[in-house]
Amino acid sequence: MLLHSEIIGKLINKKYELGENDCLSLIKGYVECRYSIQLPFSYKGYDFSNYKELYLKDKEKALIILEEYLDKNFEINFGNFFDVGDILWTKYKFEVETHNICTIGICSGNGLMLSAFPKIGSILVPLSDYKVEKVYKWVGLQEE
Repeated sequence: MLLHSEIIGKLINKKYELGENDCLSLIKGYVECRYSIQLPFSYKGYDFSNYKELYLKDKEKALIILEEYLDKNFEINFGNFFDVGDILWTKYKFEVETHNICTIGICSGNGLMLSAFPKIGSILVPLSDYKVEKVYKWVGLQEE
């Protein structure tokens, strides 16, 4: 099992590519490295192979599917208390086109979150710019 800092080092500063290096891929990569498991994503007929198509066709539905998957397979905390490595479901506090729905990232400590953004890639961003709506902790996969 790798240390948190080693995992973040593997995931940061990668070019954004939907389906390859996006928020869902960061979650998958982090959980797999941290817990030495293979994280399957199969939920309501969607998986890693066709989620990108759904996202391009209907972003809101894709995010609903992802949120339901996380709700089912991770422990949810609605408070503002979270630990390094927790998955954060957030909304950007400011109105701009690229952040109008949500941002999902990994709590990286020191008030930072690792997330992936189109045209920017995977970077550390200040949590103070985001409203954390849900905090997810890994508990293991549940049957669909």
